[in-house]
Amino acid sequence: MKLVKPTEKSATNIGLLLVGVVLGGVVSKVGYGLVHDPNAGTTTDEKTKNKMFGYLKRGGLAAGGGALAASVNGDDALATILKGAGIGMAGVQTLEGVGDFAAGNAQLSALTASPTATKLQKALGQGLGLKCPCGQSSPISAIALNRAVSRYQKNRGMKGINLPGVIQMDQNMNSGFFGVAS
Repeated sequence: MKLVKPTEKSATNIGLLLVGVVLGGVVSKVGYGLVHDPNAGTTTDEKTKNKMFGYLKRGGLAAGGGALAASVNGDDALATILKGAGIGMAGVQTLEGVGDFAAGNAQLSALTASPTATKLQKALGQGLGLKCPCGQSSPISAIALNRAVSRYQKNRGMKGINLPGVIQMDQNMNSGFFGVAS
């Protein structure tokens, strides 16, 4: 690999590629919205099945986008835009799928939403597409995280390390301070 001074042709090609990436991403999001209803299902089993089909639909769109990008041959403007569209479809659907999966993972959500989350943990949550106001969570999620960390450490014979400020909330919850006894 060698870095060179950009030429007018290379700048034009990158511009066309970016147009294709954005268009492909938008089209794939619209397509996913047309083929999948995230609120479908009334029972837990139906909702779980719908969620799994959502992952499969995203995977299909991502694979289709990858196939499009790999299938287009040529250096003209249309070929460059189509390659970009395929890359955009694959990229957006992969990122959205990872975000959906991460949002459904209670441990990841609790970790990144904890009031004591580091900048790196918050950035990880945002990078994974967790649609949370990272750093602004309820006391319950912080307590759940603290309990999960404590169980993990206890099961491995580690000395317990509790999250600051969460111990008192946990004790208040257990005593019924918030109207809920665990």
